[in-house]
Amino acid sequence: MTKAHALRSLLNLGSLNYQELLEITGWSDKDLRSVMNSARVNGFIQQQRHKWHLTAKGKARVTTDMKKTIQAIGYVLKEQGQEKSDSLICAMGTNPMPSGY
Repeated sequence: MTKAHALRSLLNLGSLNYQELLEITGWSDKDLRSVMNSARVNGFIQQQRHKWHLTAKGKARVTTDMKKTIQAIGYVLKEQGQEKSDSLICAMGTNPMPSGY
């Protein structure tokens, strides 16, 4: 996972200020500033009231990243001759999750 992907995934959980991001990630100040600047310039994150959050473009990118990851897991399972679990099939959007989950 790249730092850019990690930052988007983290902010997908909720808005955080710079100090919180620094503490949670454990990255150096220089690394965090670099990743955040790139994400900001590309329109994935923005700051409001001293908190950083994902933009609509950032949320769409997280969704795309998750779909690619789930598809890759499904491909690996298929190559290994394993069946996809109900949870994976549901996450891929090909089958609704049965009630009771």
